Amino acid sequence: MSSSLSAAEIEERIEKDSGPLNEKVIVKRSTAGTRTVYHNADDPCYNVDATGYRAGPERITRKEAQERGLAPCRGCIIGREIPETKDNELYERAKHFDPDVHDSLADVDLGGTD
Repeated sequence: MSSSLSAAEIEERIEKDSGPLNEKVIVKRSTAGTRTVYHNADDPCYNVDATGYRAGPERITRKEAQERGLAPCRGCIIGREIPETKDNELYERAKHFDPDVHDSLADVDLGGTD
């Protein structure tokens, strides 16, 4: 299987996944062999019904996913990490952005009024 993640990156992510090994996770179906991550079955970071695949996602145990060399998704399983050394203002603006209230990220007030 081709992967955009190195073996070291996959191992690093697996170490951060504290979920039970017998718990079900989901893997997007792919005929091209491009599956590299597994997702939280209860709250995946993508719409499983709108994936465009006829059979939907594959449901397997976390242990089986790890044995296949898949990494846990940073979005819905281990969480995105923002380095402490970065200026997090842009992330905070994006997190508080509401298209019904703001025209752009510059309109987001990080002081708590918007």
